[in-house]
Amino acid sequence: MGVLPLDRIPINSGSHKITILNSLYLPYETEVVIKDSIQYDLRVNDLIQNYAIVTVKTVGDSEILIDNEPKGAGSWTGPLILGEHTIECRKESHRSTLRTINLNSTNSITYNCEPPTPIYGTIEVTSTPSDAEVYLDGVLIGTTPFVSQTILVGKHKVR
Repeated sequence: MGVLPLDRIPINSGSHKITILNSLYLPYETEVVIKDSIQYDLRVNDLIQNYAIVTVKTVGDSEILIDNEPKGAGSWTGPLILGEHTIECRKESHRSTLRTINLNSTNSITYNCEPPTPIYGTIEVTSTPSDAEVYLDGVLIGTTPFVSQTILVGKHKVR
């Protein structure tokens, strides 16, 4: 019929099932009997909460995803419906961390998401002549011949 609050709407006389839905509350259902020329007012003040306020924290600027939906970076607070959810903390050139939670209480709760772990690759730079400066992404990292096994995987600019 629409979104609450509803103005007066004409309904035929008889018995009717009314359902009120809100994504964060349990459905409310009632049956009413409408009689000709009589106004029926329904006021519902006791919808039952079906969510918890959840805070997810992680180290640094890791991206937080809940049920594959981006929620921000570093920290997020908001409502989640009761039930099972997947929390992922993601960062470029890192292995994501995943955690499945099961919310079964409407109490507020905080989850600390383990930070994503770095994925390192190896870079080896040689030159003729040797002793040339090696820059990675604009930062001097050594001179040739140069080998490092602690460079985050991904695209880099080498000079």
